[in-house]
Amino acid sequence: MNRALLRALNAPFFVLLVLVAVAIQTSLFRGNLGALFQPDFVIVAVVWCALRRPFIEGSILTLLFGELVEIHSSAPQGVLMLNYVGVFLLTRACLKLFVIRGRRSWAALSVVGAFSWKLLFLFTLYLLDLSDNQWRHTLTYLLPNTLTTGLLAWWSMPWLERFDYWTWKSERVRQAIEGDLLLSDDDEDWS
Repeated sequence: MNRALLRALNAPFFVLLVLVAVAIQTSLFRGNLGALFQPDFVIVAVVWCALRRPFIEGSILTLLFGELVEIHSSAPQGVLMLNYVGVFLLTRACLKLFVIRGRRSWAALSVVGAFSWKLLFLFTLYLLDLSDNQWRHTLTYLLPNTLTTGLLAWWSMPWLERFDYWTWKSERVRQAIEGDLLLSDDDEDWS
């Protein structure tokens, strides 16, 4: 019973965690210097959803994260959500094409996600004919933001793995439970 409850509460707790992270990153990293080194935990969460969640669950969580970020921004409606979905799909494609294991790969994928998010944002604004002076802003903040997001991913991805383990959402826990069930079925056959 506790396993099923914790497993069901994993997604709401994850959304709550992202909501707190969005509130922290929008309030603590204000001004020019703060915005220069502002990490994007939502990128890390989207990459995590692409790596560790089934496609439907991960895409729904990504849409929720995009909506949470749009509530806290003044960007045109749908632009940020579109970019987060693009990062999600790009990460899923990388997962199909490459072997991605371990902390270093997760952090590198988060850096690629942050970099591609900035470029997708600039491209989306270009399509909306709103990118007149945005390219300077993007080039100024591109490198510090992506590296800070990579450092955040290096620190937070193992914590997210433990979070999934504690809430019985981890693949290792599922395989261990299935292994225990198989062992208990084998024991009954021998009796």
